[in-house]
Amino acid sequence: KKLKSIMVGNFGQFFFLISISSTLINAFREGYPLGGRRLLSHRSLLNDASLLPFEECWNADSYAVNPWNDTKIDKLLQRLCSPAPQSYFIAERYLKAQKIEDVEKEMAFSEIEYLVKPGYKWAFNSELRQSVIIPAKGTSPDLLVQSTRRKKNVLEVSHKALRFASEGNGGVESEDLQELVKMSKERLRVTLGTDVRGRSSADAAFSFALAGVDDKELYDMLVTVTRKELQRVGKRPSFNSKYILQIIEKLAASGLRNADVREIHLIAADCLEFKGEHADIVKALRNEDESFDLLSPRALLWLWRFSSRQSKINSAPMLENQQSSSPSWLEAFDDPTKPLVIDLGCGMGVSLLGLATIDDDSDYVADMFLLSNDNLQKKFTRWGQANYLGCDLSQLATGYAQGIANRWNMQRRLQFVCGSGNDVLDEVKSSYPGEIVLALVQFPSPFKYKDKGSVGNSQLPIGLEDGFLASSKLFRNLSPSLRSSGGSLLLQSNVEDVAVAMQNAAKKSGFQSSPLPRYQSTKSLSKPGIRLPQRTEDWIQSGGERAIGKTWSSVPLLPSRSATETEASCDFFSTPVHRCLLRVLT
Repeated sequence: KKLKSIMVGNFGQFFFLISISSTLINAFREGYPLGGRRLLSHRSLLNDASLLPFEECWNADSYAVNPWNDTKIDKLLQRLCSPAPQSYFIAERYLKAQKIEDVEKEMAFSEIEYLVKPGYKWAFNSELRQSVIIPAKGTSPDLLVQSTRRKKNVLEVSHKALRFASEGNGGVESEDLQELVKMSKERLRVTLGTDVRGRSSADAAFSFALAGVDDKELYDMLVTVTRKELQRVGKRPSFNSKYILQIIEKLAASGLRNADVREIHLIAADCLEFKGEHADIVKALRNEDESFDLLSPRALLWLWRFSSRQSKINSAPMLENQQSSSPSWLEAFDDPTKPLVIDLGCGMGVSLLGLATIDDDSDYVADMFLLSNDNLQKKFTRWGQANYLGCDLSQLATGYAQGIANRWNMQRRLQFVCGSGNDVLDEVKSSYPGEIVLALVQFPSPFKYKDKGSVGNSQLPIGLEDGFLASSKLFRNLSPSLRSSGGSLLLQSNVEDVAVAMQNAAKKSGFQSSPLPRYQSTKSLSKPGIRLPQRTEDWIQSGGERAIGKTWSSVPLLPSRSATETEASCDFFSTPVHRCLLRVLT
């Protein structure tokens, strides 16, 4: 732009071409050179936290690179991947930051290998001290080094982070995971996201979130890349509307809130409207509501798809307080005297994430189940007055949930721990000074169906009292705390015989079922469109006890914003959910 402002007539054109040719288009045999004077150091480039380079790169166009359609520059651009102006911007910026003589050249080229088209590769001209692009089969004694390997892009690193976390090595404090995060941010500062096209940046955000990564700067970068890429390709006929939906849904499932992705929602709405599709979604995206956040059905379905593919975990890890006197989750709470809501077997933790985000002015009385629970209503009238604790045997699930809680700045009243229900209850009873006012057991992995024998999922618990979360032992352990507080126990399952077994086990442990105003009946379970699982149909055929009557609710008992990922899938597939509320006999 500065050159354009001083260029007048032929002299200006000549001056500009000479300047360009001295650094960019001095052809070297079959190669075309890049790189001029250094503008910033390699270390400065990797540590630059600004998002400005992302904007500059994605705004680069052909005119800025080759305003006079010079054929030599065209040949250079033809060897760079599309969009070539962006590739040019990245390569020039990166190579200017390098002291080629001081760094390992092969490693330097591996950072930007993805910029050149198949059939070409980077090389270094020892005589001219310039980087060049040559045919992949080309060779020359004057080339000191040629690129031989490709650096992993951010999507590939995110998959590695997720695999690492899935093997039980994750968690927001994992040093190895933090090293992968650092690698990803450095990679993004070099490539500015041009190596993750299409919906890949949203996929990477989802994988990082599932791995428990809570680095806000990394997500800000990925959101910027997603926004720019959606602007670039969103209206193209080749970019299917389902890809646009997947972008906004996966960003939501990553825990990115509406304020973080507002611009992306508006761009997505424009793209869908341009394609003439999904008018209802276009309207929802333009409204500043909660239609596309983590707690919305579309995002929850992504979590359900992921969690349903994970292996079942039947053994509990050693808890922290077996080695120290005070568990870290207790130390994290600002005020441990507040009433406690505990979710035993919390899965991905979205139920507690939803409850903890309900505004302090939202009355607890508005929730259906309080109509039958006057004592709890007196004890605990607002969600904002509580602390929340979730536990699960899956470190991957609790790591995801804690990562979201940290990014939402709720870690001072919302914590997740990897451990068994009984072990965590023991910790709470021995160290938490406040009262448990509500305990949740929602959609535990069902035990094996009695008539199936050895047939079926081998990962499922053998029976009610053999590896199953909601066993009599759990209810006996829980009942003293809820008796003293006057609190309640909420049970939910989409497997009818499991729901009945849980309620009966709780009753044997001193609980009694609360009558509910809108209860489940044989008629409500036989409505058109209702899809009963095969296991439930077998249970009914065998004459098993039904989850019907005044103690079984036909509607959700918690606010809609606290639905679990399994509950969202049941609603999507029209599978009935069996819910009951219990209190301890006094």
